[in-house]
Amino acid sequence: MQQAARHADHRTEVPEDNMTDLHAEGDPGFGSKFGSAGSNHHCGDGKVDGGCGCGSRGNSLAAEGEEEKMQHQQREDQVDVQKDYFISGHRRSHRVLLPQSELLSALEGTTRHLTLTSDPELMRQSQEAAREGLAVVRKMMQLSSSSLPSPALLAVAGSSALPPTEVDVAAWLALSRTRMECSPEGTLLLQAPSNLVGIEFVGCQIIVGDTRNGDVLIANCVIRNTVDRPAILIRPGGRVSIQGTLFYNNTYLSPTRNASVVAAANNDSSTSNDNLTWGAGSAIYVMPRGAINVISDSAFVNNGNGAGSTRGGAIYLSGPSACLDEITSSAFLRNGRYASSFQGGGAIHGEGVDGCDLTVSSTNFSGNAGGGGGGLYLSQTGARSINFTNTKFWRNMALAAGGALYLSNADGTLRLVKIDFINNTASSERGGAMCLDSARRVTADKLLIYGNSAPLGWGGGLSHSREGILDMQRSTVVSNQALYGGGLACSQDLEVRLSDTVIDNNTAKMHGGGMECYQCYKFNATRTNFTRNSASSGGGLVLTQVAMGGSLTSVRLCDNVGMPTDGTASKIDQAGCARDAQGGGGGLCLDLVQSVLLSGVIVSNNSAITGGGAFVQQRCLRGDTQCGPAVIMNSVFVGNTARMGGGGAVFRTTHNLTNITCPGDVTPTPWQQLHTACNSSWERNTALYGNVTSTIAYNLALVSEQRVTRYRSNDPLGVVVKILDYHNQLISDGTREATTTVEVRPVGNSAMSLAGNSISTIRGAGNFTSTFKLQAKPGNYSISVAAPRTIQDLPILKLEIAVRPCVYGEVTNKDGTQCYPCELGTFSLNTSKTTCDTCPDNANCSLAGVPWATLPKPGYWHSGPRR
Repeated sequence: MQQAARHADHRTEVPEDNMTDLHAEGDPGFGSKFGSAGSNHHCGDGKVDGGCGCGSRGNSLAAEGEEEKMQHQQREDQVDVQKDYFISGHRRSHRVLLPQSELLSALEGTTRHLTLTSDPELMRQSQEAAREGLAVVRKMMQLSSSSLPSPALLAVAGSSALPPTEVDVAAWLALSRTRMECSPEGTLLLQAPSNLVGIEFVGCQIIVGDTRNGDVLIANCVIRNTVDRPAILIRPGGRVSIQGTLFYNNTYLSPTRNASVVAAANNDSSTSNDNLTWGAGSAIYVMPRGAINVISDSAFVNNGNGAGSTRGGAIYLSGPSACLDEITSSAFLRNGRYASSFQGGGAIHGEGVDGCDLTVSSTNFSGNAGGGGGGLYLSQTGARSINFTNTKFWRNMALAAGGALYLSNADGTLRLVKIDFINNTASSERGGAMCLDSARRVTADKLLIYGNSAPLGWGGGLSHSREGILDMQRSTVVSNQALYGGGLACSQDLEVRLSDTVIDNNTAKMHGGGMECYQCYKFNATRTNFTRNSASSGGGLVLTQVAMGGSLTSVRLCDNVGMPTDGTASKIDQAGCARDAQGGGGGLCLDLVQSVLLSGVIVSNNSAITGGGAFVQQRCLRGDTQCGPAVIMNSVFVGNTARMGGGGAVFRTTHNLTNITCPGDVTPTPWQQLHTACNSSWERNTALYGNVTSTIAYNLALVSEQRVTRYRSNDPLGVVVKILDYHNQLISDGTREATTTVEVRPVGNSAMSLAGNSISTIRGAGNFTSTFKLQAKPGNYSISVAAPRTIQDLPILKLEIAVRPCVYGEVTNKDGTQCYPCELGTFSLNTSKTTCDTCPDNANCSLAGVPWATLPKPGYWHSGPRR
């Protein structure tokens, strides 16, 4: 057949002024009209069961072949169809691909096998049969559905959550039509506008060459069981439209290239010009500048499942300027395979798909699998727009990113309207339902993103990164899970706009249960609810270093959990709100580099270790005047809980990170008063410390006296300190600052030695009573008390200590830096001595309270001063 394409003497040419369509004489139609399967005919080096023919727009060539005349040799048996032909099924036994000599004779009217007739009625009947067939196919695709989702999902999403249609392949195959079986080399080459109607192709390949701006129409066909080559190969300039056709069980079994397939793809008998991507596009392969105009009422089932399939289980488009214009009312089921050697696009894989805009409507993608983009993988689409409407993605799986859809390097607009993404999975990377990478403009309306998973990556429902704008409205993001960003994960210079959207019951194993916006450009949410989401930190919404800040307006953050729920929360010694931290921010986590405004926001019944309602921190360089606070206006925090730390409503790492204007007030509450602010509207918030608000450690306070007098050198010194936040609330748990180190150090060059001068606080309090000792000669000394390991430097306390000299009943050491009391049976009246005197005979030197005294025993006396 490739020879026919290369050499004029092997082609069948029809004069331009006699646009003749080939049609086998018979009664075309759908169902029983499409003929019996009892006739066998060779087609190239394959065979035809039932035969097929070619129908005319003007004149018609009706073939009345004879079985005994139908033995031909491989490529010589193939006709390169160059003009506008119509091929449809019929009930008679006729050859389709005739030798050139016989077909030329037929055209000249000199053959006894074919007669030239005029039959416009036959063409009309075939067109009517195509319409009838489409009606049957549409009805059949609507009959069978998989099991219904849970009542809970239906309650959340309404009727749109109904599962996609499951194509009844057996019923489709049972419809009567012409059947053409081909050997592994059997090929049909079309290089002009042509129509294929009502044919079942088994093991065949159809190559569409340059159709000169016309279309090849494939309608009411079945194309199945083509192995190690695309069932349809669209070469540059080729254009195809597909209606009511089933593509079933086409695949690559061999992981190595077939030289003849590559040569056929390039219309070249040599293999040096290797443009075909092996293993791609088992059903349809579109080469650069090739086009699929429309796919309607069609199904692609179990394509690309073989070990040799590498991408685009059903359809592969290779750019530049490849085109897939429209898919409507179709189904893609169980295409591709879940394997590391399958690179992407379980159903459709397109690279350089910038030849036209893409529109997908009323179509189902279910059970497809691939390396990236379990359903679809699209890349380098240029400025072309991509539009999805009323489409369902169910149970697709990607080994890497984009369980249902992966889109990258798209400068045009991606529009998503009324789309269901349900139970899709990205196993090892991001985007359980969708992964969007450098998609410059995304508008989403009425999405249902439910039950999707990215267990080892981010964005259980959606991952969107690297510049661009995401505008999502009137959508529902429910019960998705990921490592980060359980529902939605946006990052890297992305502007995010959410409105009238519900983000509910999503889970992140680590951070950002409902949504994470990490280093986005800007974030704005309006009338959006973050409810019942959970993560180890940042249960509801996380905004991390959003370059231009943003706003939350009339947003609800309710019943979210920002701490582990597996029983490990009690073991966390430092609660925080970050990807590498746990326990901070039940409802909201803000890591500021610019101001974020909360206006009319309700934050209720959220819980965490620290910052039950919100956890606010800042990462700004010193002196950066652009780094702003969280501004909270006319908002309500009710019933939030910091279970083991501070800040039932709001935890701020530093005091100046929130400007709060209570409902009904016109000016912000001073920072010093925030812990008692908004009492009439901020209710039932609880914490281990700071029910309303708290901060990190700001103060170190002495509980004991700041001046110690008459201290005996080297005695235990009773010093008790506490670690306090900005509002002088005891930091009792939830942070390492509750168990921080406190040290006592000498001030100046005083000759003193200290022992036991470092302790760890317990629940925010440090007690030196039994450990700390100062040894020095009698005199006045100063020591400092500091907590050097807190997040920020705390004020250093100063303690004055007066060391007394030794008293009667004590002796000193040789340095005069310590006083030792005399033991029982000894006494001292000379405090400069280093040893005590032995008690005299007949004397008592053990008087209680006067260890220096000697008392004569009864009957004895001692001398005293003479009066």
